[in-house]
Amino acid sequence: MLQRIVDGVKERTPPMARAPRQAVYMKNAYVALLLRHYKECGLPEPDWLDEIPESPTLNDVEVTVKSEPVIHFSDDIVLTLTCDEEAGKVTVNMSPAMADLYRTSYARGEQPSIESLVRVYKQLGYSDKYLMDMLKNHDRNMQRIKKVDLDKIFKADSGSKTKRVKKKDEPMVEELETMDDANDEEEDDVPVEDAFDMEIDDDDDEDLQGDDDEEYISE
Repeated sequence: MLQRIVDGVKERTPPMARAPRQAVYMKNAYVALLLRHYKECGLPEPDWLDEIPESPTLNDVEVTVKSEPVIHFSDDIVLTLTCDEEAGKVTVNMSPAMADLYRTSYARGEQPSIESLVRVYKQLGYSDKYLMDMLKNHDRNMQRIKKVDLDKIFKADSGSKTKRVKKKDEPMVEELETMDDANDEEEDDVPVEDAFDMEIDDDDDEDLQGDDDEEYISE
């Protein structure tokens, strides 16, 4: 019965896609250690070792060289070296544009204009594509700023705030007062028993008087 349930679950389960094997660093050493581990555990050798691809060599890897200059600090003078192998010389280009922009804008806590940024980055050797992306990002940020109303966020509300007065529950108060009055009337109607009002039989009085007389005569 249990086997039929398990088989039914397997039939209804969709097949799962197995991830492809990936390359392993030092494949020969990995395979040797894996086979020794399987042998020590008493397991059969795996049949998927041939599916492990070879590690790519350095020639197969595409090395992408960044064409854009890299500026580490905005207050430094940028020095660019251009090597010409055919002519056998190196051209040195020194630009203080970024340092001047830092001194006139960033050092004073001011944001430079987009025109100044584009001019400085152009002098430093940035490509036209990079400059166009910079302009697009600037326009996108300006559109977002226009949608935000800073007055509504930071301006204090000058209107007078009216306090809401809670209405008292008058029917409930009247009902409680009537209940208190009724309780007081009931307490007034209850007769108060005098602690000294006790019924005494005449026989008891005579007995008490006789005892007193006997005690007096005995003396």
